[in-house]
Amino acid sequence: STRARFPRATNHPTAPKRAALRAGEPMPARLTRAMKTLVSTKVAVLEGAAQARATALAYAVMAQKAAYSVRADVKEKGIKAWAQETGALAKTYADEGFEITRTRAKKLAAQKSFQTTAASASAGAVAVGAAGGAAGLATGGALGAMAGLPFALFTFGLSIPVGAVLGGGTGLA
Repeated sequence: STRARFPRATNHPTAPKRAALRAGEPMPARLTRAMKTLVSTKVAVLEGAAQARATALAYAVMAQKAAYSVRADVKEKGIKAWAQETGALAKTYADEGFEITRTRAKKLAAQKSFQTTAASASAGAVAVGAAGGAAGLATGGALGAMAGLPFALFTFGLSIPVGAVLGGGTGLA
């Protein structure tokens, strides 16, 4: 049939109009709804861009103030004194961050659900790791022995076990 050879073109200029009429909605209403969606999306994008621009400007102003403050401190105290003071302050901040992290880690480790998850993950890693190691050892040993076969005539057969040991060790790793 001609229908199978020539499928209906959906990029025909009247195809959207026919689709709208088939959907039971008049074309102007669909266009109005699409335009409203487009306008609201455009407004949202423009508002997001304006907010991003304002945030970036605020960060730039803060960075500029910090740079001026550092410059004034260095000029007033000298570079050596400023570096020592800044180093001590950095150590204080690092110690505070370490204490916060340690406290959170202790709280997390005290939770029964975390302990269960950690134990399950450890047991799974041991089981799967051992199985993977055994498979690697067997496969590597077999391939190493096969690799040693061609040299068996020259080494009086010693290349086969040596190849198996080397291959097994490589497969185990």
